[in-house]
Amino acid sequence: MSEKEDLKKEILKVHYEENMFKISFGDGKNIMGVRTTDEAYDSVLAKMSQYKTLYNTLRDIDSKIKYSFEEGIENTYSPTMNKYFSLFSQEPRSREEFLAYYFSENALFRLSTLWDILAQFYNIFYNLGKKIMIFIIKKFSIPEEK
Repeated sequence: MSEKEDLKKEILKVHYEENMFKISFGDGKNIMGVRTTDEAYDSVLAKMSQYKTLYNTLRDIDSKIKYSFEEGIENTYSPTMNKYFSLFSQEPRSREEFLAYYFSENALFRLSTLWDILAQFYNIFYNLGKKIMIFIIKKFSIPEEK
C-alpha cells in the first residue's frame, strides 16, 4: 500500500456513535434540546443536552478535519507537486501546492478547536461552573489597562 493510501486509511479510523446522548421518550420521539434556568443548569436533562450539543459539534468538526486532510493529501501527492515542489520556495509554485498547505492548515486549526470542546466536556462533567465564554475570553483577551 502506498504512503498516500496509508494516510487516508488512518484518517478514516475514527468513527462516532450517531445516537450518542440521544434522549428518547416513547413513540419514537426525542428531546432535541433543553433550555434551563441557572438553578436547573446542573440537572441531568440539561447536562445531557449540553453533552449532545458538544458531541454534535465534535462530529461536525471531525468531518471537516477529515475532508481537509483528504484534500491536503490529494494535493500533496499530485503529479505537479511531485515535479515542482521546493522547500526553499517562498510562495507556492502551483495551485496544488497552495491547496495542500491550505487544507493541511485548515485541518490543524480545526483540530485545535477540539481542545476547547474537551475543556467544555470537563467543565460540565466535573461541575466546574465556568461559563462557556470564560475559556475563550481568558485565552484570547487583551490585558486590561491599569
